Amino acid sequence: MAKQRSPRKFPELRKKAEKLNEENGGKVPRISYKKDLQGLSHELSLYHIELEMQNDELRRSQEKLEESRSRYVDLYEYAPVGYLTFDEKGVVLDLNLTAAHLLGLDRTFLLNKPFSPLTAPESQDAFYLHRREALRSPGTHTCELMLRRNRGQEHFLARLESVAAQSNGAAVIRTVLTDITERKQALETRSQELEKKVKERTADVEELQKRLEEAEQIIEAIRRGDVDAVVVGSGEEGSRIYTLEGPDHPYRNIVETMNAGAVTINEQGIIFYSNGAFSNMTGIPLQTLLGSSFKDLLVPEDLPLFLDFVKKAREADKTTGEVAIRSDKGKLFVRLAGSSRTAYGIETTCIVITDISALKSAEESSRKEAMQAKRERDRLMTLIDSMNEGVWFTHADGRIVLANSVAKSQAAEVGIDPDALLQSQWSSLLPQIDMFAPGGTSLQMKPFLRVFRGKPFHGAEIALRNRTTGEVFYRRISANPIFDSEKRVEGVITVVQDITAEKRATDEKAQLEERLRQSQKMEAIGTLAGGIAHDFNNMLAVIMGNAELALDDAEGNHGVKRNIEQIVKASKRARDLIKQILTFSRKTAAGKNPLNLTPLIKETHKLLRGSLPSTITIGLDIETESDTVTADPTQIQQILVNLATNAAYAMHDKGILTIGLSNVTLQQGGPLPDPEMPSGTYVKLTVRDTGKGMSDKIKRRIFEPFFTTKPSGQGTGMGLAVVYGIVKSHGGAITVESEPGKGSNFTVFLPHAGEQAEEEAKVRGRMSYGKERVLLVDDEEFVIEMTSQMLMNLGYEVTTARNGSEALKMFLDRPSGFDLVITDQTMPGITGVDLAEKMLEAREDFPIILFTGYSETVSPEKAKAAGIREFVMKPFTKREIAKTVRRVLDAEKERAK
Repeated sequence: MAKQRSPRKFPELRKKAEKLNEENGGKVPRISYKKDLQGLSHELSLYHIELEMQNDELRRSQEKLEESRSRYVDLYEYAPVGYLTFDEKGVVLDLNLTAAHLLGLDRTFLLNKPFSPLTAPESQDAFYLHRREALRSPGTHTCELMLRRNRGQEHFLARLESVAAQSNGAAVIRTVLTDITERKQALETRSQELEKKVKERTADVEELQKRLEEAEQIIEAIRRGDVDAVVVGSGEEGSRIYTLEGPDHPYRNIVETMNAGAVTINEQGIIFYSNGAFSNMTGIPLQTLLGSSFKDLLVPEDLPLFLDFVKKAREADKTTGEVAIRSDKGKLFVRLAGSSRTAYGIETTCIVITDISALKSAEESSRKEAMQAKRERDRLMTLIDSMNEGVWFTHADGRIVLANSVAKSQAAEVGIDPDALLQSQWSSLLPQIDMFAPGGTSLQMKPFLRVFRGKPFHGAEIALRNRTTGEVFYRRISANPIFDSEKRVEGVITVVQDITAEKRATDEKAQLEERLRQSQKMEAIGTLAGGIAHDFNNMLAVIMGNAELALDDAEGNHGVKRNIEQIVKASKRARDLIKQILTFSRKTAAGKNPLNLTPLIKETHKLLRGSLPSTITIGLDIETESDTVTADPTQIQQILVNLATNAAYAMHDKGILTIGLSNVTLQQGGPLPDPEMPSGTYVKLTVRDTGKGMSDKIKRRIFEPFFTTKPSGQGTGMGLAVVYGIVKSHGGAITVESEPGKGSNFTVFLPHAGEQAEEEAKVRGRMSYGKERVLLVDDEEFVIEMTSQMLMNLGYEVTTARNGSEALKMFLDRPSGFDLVITDQTMPGITGVDLAEKMLEAREDFPIILFTGYSETVSPEKAKAAGIREFVMKPFTKREIAKTVRRVLDAEKERAK
């Protein structure tokens, strides 16, 4: 059993353990039990030794690991350079002690803090671009920044070498930070020293050249016999006379003691004179130089240059050149200044030689630095051109000296010629565009101009309008000043981000939120309307029904009849108002039937006459009698009311409003108000005003939901949007003609319903009678009393029931005793739909009419699905109930044939 449980993971340790056990005597205390207990004890002893050896091995491995980790931690923490890790936004995730020491701050203070505040203002954009380049392209990226030490008390120049990496699935930047302040200062000092030496050497050469020219003039004069000696000095020590042959000739001393080399060669290039300076320069003894060829000192590739130099010296009398010669120290770069003379029939060339190797080295260093600077500039320009933001550099005098491709595109968007940007004054661009704050208010320029006084700004948002197209663009601008060595503003670098899409998305979101609020308002109105519609319609049904009954009894009494007609008309308006509210809040669907527009327009004209200010003249211009359309009268009236209300506002409650009606025939191929409209005859409804009119820009948006030109709080922007929706739902079109100061003319085109519909509209006005047996069910006593009286006046035999249970019992007792059932929907105990289903179980296809003030649980579709023939909304007129009852009964007779 013990051997089966043994892991046997370290066989060599197992052997060692057995060996140690033998060395310890290998004796296991005897147990006076069974032999297998002795074997088990032996195994346990070996396991114990084996575990101790494993622990020793693990302990030694742990010590080595800790030692290695400590060594690498020390290498990281105390490295001669700083190590930092940034995230994509430049936040310090980690740094070593050296980096914290260079920045003069405690490491814990720097962790999880942005690095940008530690950069000098003039270097913040460079740090941003450095991070961006490191994240975008692989490899090591280098930049130089001016950083702040000890919370800004000191500044130092630093080099950042960065590479992108991944840590825990996120992009990070590993950076080496080096203080290069002393190195830069040493380089500048060395450059200044070299420049000083070059100036000193140049002065010596010029002075020597001057003296050589004087000496040559004197020698030439003596050769011609004009003078025999040279007189030097006229001071207190008196004058001295020197002959050319004398060893103390003053010009000889000058040539021998000057720093530059001097040689004289013949036509073959043989040196027959050299001063000591040239000997020292080349490291060749003077005796060796004399009689040797100057050409042998030249590097081979410069021989043509030297020959050309000698030729020019002979032709032009004086010339200069540069060649490389060999010396004991290697190759030297020298400048040659020479002139040729013929003395005693021998043509010679005198050459002054200046060592310019240090200058050449400095020039080469400068050239390399210039090339490196050009490469860095090209890389920077490539990076700037690849940015998604526009980048501008403006000189302190206002000239635009740099604009990347995005900046030029942004300029073109707002109507500025991108090719005319460079070297233009930024102030000359402002008159070409309209600038304002995003909210539409005027823009203050002073905060933007402060950057030219050394004060940066970030994240300023402005709006720009293209004067040609009228389109508005939004920009987010950040600008930083660039300082020269004397801390004066040298220029301004500006980064411009296009936030047009972001702004439009924000505006669209705000519009959607506003639509949601409006929808919630409509839902609240609908809920309220649904709550009161049932009871209100029941009351209207009693008022309207009894008024019509009274109207039948008022024949011959014109005064009473006129008063009752007004009650009926007001009741119909109240019914239509409830219907309009329910339709607008989507609680009921609009019903469309053949409709003559002229009576509706005249009725609406009276309604408007009482609701609009008396200072507005309202005229009618009806030019047709063929005015039948298939429409919902409530919605057509809403079109007229909305258009008239807008017109009154446009006229400032004073002017002329004209409502017109005519016919028009539209043909395909001709001008159509809407390209989607089919050809045919249309009824044209116009609403014309003498108001202030509107611009083309406003005309393009007037039918947009929530668009309004009214002050805040005076309009929702839904009036014309509702009109547009109603017209489109009727298969029509709407147009507007308007100019500023010339009023507006809205034209609504509705498809003509045709002659059959006109006849149907006339038939709808006729009264229908009958003699059938009707079971009337309603829980409202006033409603059932009024409706039963109305049906009896139409000739029907009426039986009434006060609830569904009573009606069901009466029907089941006499299934064939009724020809029609008219039932209310909302009743206690059993609803109208439930009652109908139970009756239809007893007598299939029995005609039933359902009427209701309002119910959310039933609709015309649900009623039809339950087998109900007609669905009628209260309140209803006598003519409407008569027609509905007759239509159902006639259809039943047709079906029974």
